[in-house]
Amino acid sequence: MIKELPEWAKTAQAKWRYKGQKKPPFAIEPSQDQESVWDYPRPPRLVADYRHIVVRADTQIIADSRSAYRVLETASPPTFYIPLHEVVRTYLTLGPQSSLCEWKGIAQYWCKLPPTTDRRNVELSGRTSRFSETQIVAILKQADAGVKVKDLCREHGISDATDYNWKAKYGGLEASDLKRLKETESELAKLKRMYADLALENRALKDLIEKKL
Repeated sequence: MIKELPEWAKTAQAKWRYKGQKKPPFAIEPSQDQESVWDYPRPPRLVADYRHIVVRADTQIIADSRSAYRVLETASPPTFYIPLHEVVRTYLTLGPQSSLCEWKGIAQYWCKLPPTTDRRNVELSGRTSRFSETQIVAILKQADAGVKVKDLCREHGISDATDYNWKAKYGGLEASDLKRLKETESELAKLKRMYADLALENRALKDLIEKKL
């Protein structure tokens, strides 16, 4: 049964003016052998990609795939989704970070094992930003107060496309709204960690049974 889309997701999706049908004025026209991220749709489109995709961390191969999918969505660079069975999960552990997308739902971040001092995130299930959500909302509030978009972009080192994406996702939100989203993300992250632990235990039990047979 398909669950009804929550109100926050409906509201966030409705803010997207550009969904692949037309381009914003600042979009750069691609050359003959290029693609424009503004031609990608929302909801995103999945395209099978049979190129050889390898994810490495130092000398370890984290993932090796020839059956990945490109995720094409408006205003975002293509992301590769790799089938779970082609990821070496013994090198990874679920991290504390997660993000929530009005189109794709929650994304959980993973960290490479063993732990290092910097705990570099291996981003297999989402993407992050150098700005916190609270900072993004504060920057958008500056625009609401009358600061020109081009001045904001120059001050914070962001592009027009980033500003557009932020407005589509965070426009009109207050700090209290972010708190509720964070609480939801936290609960979902806990459930995902529980599921991951159970899945690993189940896999270990199956391996043990297969060895005894």
